[in-house]
Formats: sequence, C-alpha cells, structure tokens
Amino acid sequence: MPRPLRIPFAPLLLSLLIALLLSPPAFADTPAQVNAKIVAWATQNLAAYQKAVAYGQHKQSPQIPVPPAVDMPCHVCGDSTQTQGEAQVATWVKQAMEPEATYMTTILSDGKQVTLFRALGNELSPAAERALNQYGSNDSFIADAAAVSQVLVGQKATEMANRYDKDPHMAYAGILFLLQAARQADLLGGNYGDGAIQLTSTWMSAVAETIDKDVTSGHKYNLCPVYASIFRQIELLGGPQTNMDQFTQTIQKIQDAVKFNVKLQLKADINGADGSYLHATWSGTAKFHLDIDMANTCYTPAFDNNGSMAVTVDSWSSQGIETSSSGVKTPIPITLTSAHSYKVNLAAPQLNLCDPQPIFQIPLSTVKPPQETIMAKGHTENGSFFQSFLAAVVAPNEVNNANTNAVTGQTPTLPGVHPPPANTGAPARPDTSGIQSAADQLKAHQGDIGWLMGPQGQAAIANIQKQALQTTQKVTASAGLVIPNASNFTNFANSMASAHLPWTNGQAQPVNKSLHIKKDNDDIDITVTVTQSAH
Repeated sequence: MPRPLRIPFAPLLLSLLIALLLSPPAFADTPAQVNAKIVAWATQNLAAYQKAVAYGQHKQSPQIPVPPAVDMPCHVCGDSTQTQGEAQVATWVKQAMEPEATYMTTILSDGKQVTLFRALGNELSPAAERALNQYGSNDSFIADAAAVSQVLVGQKATEMANRYDKDPHMAYAGILFLLQAARQADLLGGNYGDGAIQLTSTWMSAVAETIDKDVTSGHKYNLCPVYASIFRQIELLGGPQTNMDQFTQTIQKIQDAVKFNVKLQLKADINGADGSYLHATWSGTAKFHLDIDMANTCYTPAFDNNGSMAVTVDSWSSQGIETSSSGVKTPIPITLTSAHSYKVNLAAPQLNLCDPQPIFQIPLSTVKPPQETIMAKGHTENGSFFQSFLAAVVAPNEVNNANTNAVTGQTPTLPGVHPPPANTGAPARPDTSGIQSAADQLKAHQGDIGWLMGPQGQAAIANIQKQALQTTQKVTASAGLVIPNASNFTNFANSMASAHLPWTNGQAQPVNKSLHIKKDNDDIDITVTVTQSAH
C-alpha cells in the first residue's frame, strides 16, 4: 500500500488531535506518546473495521427481515404521543438496519479518524504508519461504506419488498425501512432512489386497493392521515417510475372520504298537567371534515364555514292555559313570531379517531341563535327555546324563566341530566402528589425568570397543568360524570357542553345516535346523523 503523503510539521493540528483523542493532560504528551497512542488506537479498532469492509466486499446472503403487520399510526394534530404500533415499527426498522448500519458507521468514523492521523505526515512514526496502512486509502472509505449500503438495499430491503409488497398490512413498516435504506445508500453516492420509489409505488398500489374498502366503505378514517402522508412523500420524491396521476387521485380520494354531512333533529314535547303544551321540531345541517396535515401525518376535526349550522323550525304548536278566578281554564294559542330559519355557529368539535371507541363531541349547548319571540293574546315576549332544549339534553339546564312562563302559562320545568347515584361511602380523596411535586419545582425557581421561560421551566408549567387536568377528570368521574379524556382545560370545558356521540367506524354510517330525556310529561330528544358527503 502506498505511503501517505508527507506534509510539514503542523503543531496546531497535532495539538488538536491530542485534545480530541487523548485524555487530559493531553497537551503535555510528546509526539512519541501521541504516536504510541495512535498505534494503540489502530490496533484496537482494526478487527471491527476489517470485518465491516469485508462484509461489503464479499457476496452476502443476509436474512430478509419480515415487516410487522401494524396498523398505520393515528394522530390528532397536537398529540405527539407515540402509538404502540409506531414504537414497534421504530424498533423493528432499527433492528432491520443491522448489522449494515453499524458496519457503515464503523467504516466512516474509523476512516475519518485515520484521515486525521495521516494528516500529521512526517510526524508519524514508522510504527504508526504501518498501523494506519492496514486501513484503506483516504479515498476508499466512502466506497467501502457504500458497498455495505448496497447489501442493505439490494439484498435486504429490495428482497423484502419483492416478497411482501402485496400485503398492505406490512406496508407501513416495510416502506419506512425501504426508504430509510435507500436514503442511506444515496447519501453514500448510490442511486437507489428511483428503485425504492418503484418498489414503494408497488406496495402503495396494494394499499390503494384497500382504501375503497377501508376508508370509503369501511369508515376507517384513522388511516387517512398516514395514507395521504406516505403517498405525498412518494410524490415529492418523484422519479421516472412514479405514477403521479395515481398518487394525486388517491390523495384526492382520501381527502374526499373525510368530508361529512351532519344532520341534527331536535324534538320537544312538553305537556303540562293543566293542558298547556309545546310541541316543536327543529332541524339543523352542517358540514364537517377532517383537516389532514400530510406533513405531520395527523388531522384536525373541523366544521366547514366557521361552524355555521343552518337551522329550520319544522313545526311549532303551543298553547298556554289561562285560569279565571272561578277556576275556568281557557286555552291560549301561542305562536312563534321570530324567524323560522336562521344560522347558528358551532364551536370546534372534538374527535379522537385514535381511540378504540372514538367519541364525536359536538358543542351544542353553547350555540347562540337569534332572539326568538312568541306571541299570545297579541302580546309578544322574548323566549329561548332552541338553545335551551339543546342544553337540556346536553348539560344540566332549565328553560324555566319568568318571561317565558308569563307567556306560556307556567310551562313545567324542563328536565336536566339526572344526578349521579348517591355515593354511600366517603368520596375518594384525589391524589395531588403529582401537582405538589410540580408546584415545588416551580417554587424552587420562582425568582429565576430565565429558568421559568426556558425549556425546563416551560416543561414544568406544562406538567403542573397536565397533573391538574388529570386530577380534575378523576374528580368529575368519581362524581358520576365521565367524559372523554381531554388534552387541555379548553377541551375539557368544551366537553362539558357537548353532546357525546359514539363514532361507529366500520358501519354504514359513522354516527347515527339519539340522545333522549324524559321526565313526567316532558319528552325531549336529539338525533344526530353523520354521513359521508357525496363527491
């Protein structure tokens, strides 16, 4: 092997190498001591280096990894919690990259170190030169690492894809491994991107065939963000083998599949013992969609048009009873004089499709319709009906107010949510140790603005908020009010004012749920139906 090019003595470089490689007091070492340590380093690392180089230079028959069959991960935007499937796939990909990943790292890191040593030129002792000459030339390290990457791509990743690219359930793990292996090879001067795209395209074609079944018909909407994300990654990679039209059409199909029509019907039958009554029916329509963020593989549930819902009073029949001093009862017709069609705005919905049993939360008790008015005996009075009846079935609420009663003849109090069953034992005391620990940490740094505003301080503040939220949810659950877990207090508060509807994935309609309250002669119910929009 040719001797390295000698360069003039470079004391600065020598000092740098000593500082990087030798333990203190490094600058006190003599050149002889440095050369001795270079020989020791070369001897210690040679076997691993030669094994790594030989792996890429000789024909290999590596074991072909088998991708785990894992559902593609589901994430609501803002939730960075790693799913069990993601953790499993990440572990598998790391394992599948071995031993090649270690061999490439060994060759490149040792090559960099040898190159730095050789830069000492004529300061190297003959023994140090002989030790370093057992390694490749300065120009061969990249090529040797690339040879290992070729085994990883050509004989592991490619063979894996050829075996399993018809199985859509293995696509998530297999494609991640395939693309990572190809990127590693291309960084080392290879040209495997196009081949990887072609293999990935074949795999995603198998996945695309399941989209109609899984998403369009099966309502497995939790798969949509990651489906769209992978297709988008392939589209951005480009390449002569990429069928852009197919990917564009598939992404559009996914986005169309997560558009929905929301229909609400509210029916109130209020019957007083004196013969007074109110029978009314309202219908509301709104549009809802999942806003897919393909860059972050997540989604956000949202109503269209800033939550606008069109409401129509389909029917209204009401009468009050006027009782004379002699006890004679006279029916008094009550008419609805305000608009029978109007719009209300819904707050943001909540829907975590990643839950095994998703709950669609629609904030209904906080809608603000235009002022409603009724007329009896020529007298007009303001009232609150649509919103109040919604609240009656969503949260504890009553529509018994003086103004309305004056016109309707003391309509009976509307029912609220039944109270939780009595707890015969002492209520469990919530565990606040987590909150106290977080509070103590903040107190210890209360005068340190830099710490409070820095990453540690912000993390501590977020932790105390999280602990407080968890405690609050436990307390409400112990009181008989169980709502879906919230990620912040805003979502928690919105949940308290929302209708909770099971999102029935895998059925003909995602949601078709009735909420019903009946007390004495009062009967109020809401039916909410969500159907996939036609497109």
